[in-house]
Amino acid sequence: GDLLVRLLLYKALTHSAPLIQLHTPKATESFFAQYGFAAGEEHDGLVEMSIRGEDVHLSHCGGNCAECGHRSPECVPKALREE
Repeated sequence: GDLLVRLLLYKALTHSAPLIQLHTPKATESFFAQYGFAAGEEHDGLVEMSIRGEDVHLSHCGGNCAECGHRSPECVPKALREE
């Protein structure tokens, strides 16, 4: 899911999308929130979420981690962690 979301966000940015919107089941809201999507109205069990193009950050943690510069375990993708 992570790769797919990043690819779609990248594609939106290459087309200078000012706003990216999606509708997702309530249960998956937190997944999209980690990329910076903000929840809006709920319709028929789906949450409308959106993010402004200028707020998209495609770093390894989605650009939402205050510790990015330190490459903390939360920031490093699982496949690259030295465990």
